[in-house]
Amino acid sequence: MSRPLSVLMIEDSADDAELLAIELRQGGFEPQIRRVETAEQLTEALAGTPPEVVIADYNLPGLGAAQALEAVRRSNPDLPYLVVSGVVNAEQAVELMRAGAQDFLDKNDLARLVPAVERELDEAERKRQLRKAERDLRESERRNRAVLENIVDGVITMDADGIIRAFSQGAVAIFGHQAEDVIGQPIELLMPEPFDRRHGDFLKEHMGKSGASVANFGREVVGRRKDGSTFPMHLGVGETETAEGRMFIGTARDISDLKRMSEELAQAQKMEAVGRLTGGVAHDFNNLLMIIISNLELLGDEINGNDDLESLIEAATSAAERGADVTQRLLTFSRRQSLMPEAIAIRELVEDTVKLLRPAIEETVEIRSIVGDIVSAPLADRGHLQNALVNLAMNACDAMPDGGTLTIEIGDTRLTQVDLGDDSEAKPGEFVMVDVSDTGKGIANDVIDRVFEPFFTTKGMATHSGLGLSMVYGFVRQTGGHLEISSTPSRGTSVQLYLPVAENMEKQTAKRRRPALPGGEETLMLVEDDHAVRGALGRLLTKLGYAVIEAASGPAAIEACKDGAIDLLITDVVMPGGMSGPDLAREFADRQPGIKILYISGYAERLVADKSAADLGARFLGKPFRKELFAKTIREILDD
Repeated sequence: MSRPLSVLMIEDSADDAELLAIELRQGGFEPQIRRVETAEQLTEALAGTPPEVVIADYNLPGLGAAQALEAVRRSNPDLPYLVVSGVVNAEQAVELMRAGAQDFLDKNDLARLVPAVERELDEAERKRQLRKAERDLRESERRNRAVLENIVDGVITMDADGIIRAFSQGAVAIFGHQAEDVIGQPIELLMPEPFDRRHGDFLKEHMGKSGASVANFGREVVGRRKDGSTFPMHLGVGETETAEGRMFIGTARDISDLKRMSEELAQAQKMEAVGRLTGGVAHDFNNLLMIIISNLELLGDEINGNDDLESLIEAATSAAERGADVTQRLLTFSRRQSLMPEAIAIRELVEDTVKLLRPAIEETVEIRSIVGDIVSAPLADRGHLQNALVNLAMNACDAMPDGGTLTIEIGDTRLTQVDLGDDSEAKPGEFVMVDVSDTGKGIANDVIDRVFEPFFTTKGMATHSGLGLSMVYGFVRQTGGHLEISSTPSRGTSVQLYLPVAENMEKQTAKRRRPALPGGEETLMLVEDDHAVRGALGRLLTKLGYAVIEAASGPAAIEACKDGAIDLLITDVVMPGGMSGPDLAREFADRQPGIKILYISGYAERLVADKSAADLGARFLGKPFRKELFAKTIREILDD
């Protein structure tokens, strides 16, 4: 079966063209010939479907051999070009071959025509395949280079001698070295001590093992940047054989952020566990303290005039209040305490705090306050903010046993998301900055990340609880603020509190207060599941003149008041029986719209989370509390 063959024939003689066609047909081809005689016809033919072979006469009128060959080579460098002529001498033939013709044949002897065509067709196919392979290789290299340069992980190639042979853009970003600076350098350049010294021995040992491979090897290691700093990274290593010998391909990923987030998650889980424990302990412990304080105060009223006994009762009451303070610090740390945020005149608060601190610290410590151009007021709980400042100031003084300077600086600032970093709770915006700094001994780098942990202290648990800074941390975070700490050993420490700016900066006017221990004749509903607490508070309220209805649970309170109205509902927040304090308050509000409500609890998380409780306009008192505060709060609510 004849093979089709597309032929472009540059020939002015139709008879010669037919002779060539006959020779090709006899050689097993079915030639499809397009014959041209002029340069214009050649250009037109080359612009169309390319032929498989060109057979050209040496010299045509108006179209020289060199001109025709040049036109064909511009169109297709690999197209087989055979010269068939009866008038060309050897010198001219050699010149044409040098110019790119594949072969020269004599018209008077066409025996070599078919073998020459077959040979050049095979050669042309081989060249096409070779060029395709080269194009594919270049495309593959381009894709691989694009992947290598754009992959986030660093990709590093190393030979059997530990010399870096390739260094991706990802590796440049991770290590800080430019590729041209490290290629040809030993891989130890990227390793800190002592790993750099061990790597050479490891590589020699590995290379000496027959059949040993590190394919799919991966683990966490430590890398070294150009500036000398170290960082944790995950290193994956593969191995391959090349013409140059064994090559190792390493992928390096900086896991600093992953490690930090993992540590933050572990810390958050630890904080949450402590917080849950704190909440449970606080509820029961504050109830016990409430019983102690209430009964001590009632007892004090009965022994009025006995100075010795009154002194003992006051000492016991003070001790109970110190226990309540420890519980409050735990709640503050775990962010489960109830805050009463307000717009604070921060300048006056700092001045008051400095006056409070001056008698309590050594004369060798100088107190400086720097007040910037304050135009904003922070939104925070005034009492907790002042406690936070006192805690920070006392810590600063402890760090300066031989004297120094304590500085409290305040000013307006704006924090962007970049400033807040990984702090997901605070929102970018306007803040009031409170900076408490000292010139003391500073905090060691290995413990500075732990200073906000509860019960952590460098001063000894015998004299310090380790709750001061954790309380500050919890207060600032619950306020919606941001906290930063920096320290340089032997130079000092600075703690910056960033508190959100209050939208309404108008000063709140103080309500009119009645004299101490005011009473009344209104009817009060007291709901408390702890019998001892209920009894102590009930006796106090009765003594103040109120008509008191007591109940141990929500359902019991509803039953007790089904036939009459009350003036004030006083209820615990967390109670058994399936009905919480907020649940009970809503039930009473439905039955008696406008009823006044006072929550009392040693653990207010349930109340803080219950948004609808705030809609009822309720007040809150944290257990334990003194009778003076209890009596005044009740009277304020009833008179409002």
